[in-house]
Amino acid sequence: MDSKLQLFAKVLLKEHYDEFLEMIQLFNIDKRTFVLQHRKMFEKGWYDTSSEDNEFSEVDIMLCFAIVSHRMAVIDWIGEEYSGQVKRSITMLKNYGIERFLWNTKKFEDSLDWDKIRRGDYLPLLFQAMNKQLNRGGYSIVFCDTKSDCFRYAILPTAEFVQFENTELDDYLTIISPKIYNIYLADKGNELPKIMLYLKKEIFCSTK
Repeated sequence: MDSKLQLFAKVLLKEHYDEFLEMIQLFNIDKRTFVLQHRKMFEKGWYDTSSEDNEFSEVDIMLCFAIVSHRMAVIDWIGEEYSGQVKRSITMLKNYGIERFLWNTKKFEDSLDWDKIRRGDYLPLLFQAMNKQLNRGGYSIVFCDTKSDCFRYAILPTAEFVQFENTELDDYLTIISPKIYNIYLADKGNELPKIMLYLKKEIFCSTK
């Protein structure tokens, strides 16, 4: 396993890390059988297991396992299926002893000009507002960007997250913060993700 993936998985999965390692061992022995036996896990991570052309990686297993272990959540980029979906999905805070978090996003909601909000614009703005509130308590929302049409997000203590921010895993997944996610573009070829990562880094450095 890639050393960077191993380090991030250990921080993300915490007490579930050893179980993840066992999964990786089984996956590398027989990938096809593993996918068939863990179809529901992949589906919860929004992966299509119906096609034999799909090749899954250790990164994919980490993301899906994190979701079923309630260390991560996933949502379509278009928006929430119902009001408050993102807030309710962030049960990851319970992993840090926070049973209930009082979100205060009314000021953010009131500031939105809905006539100018385009399709897909709302969630990045919401995540930024929520992230600011979490930052005050020492936590950060973490996006695991695979250039797909959904958001896979987790919550980590900010002190743990900073060592991974803007890290690429297997040239496939980029770990980023909501404050720079608004320039994210999906499925635009092989070179654009590298260009976008460069721009994200530049914007991040200029806003420090």
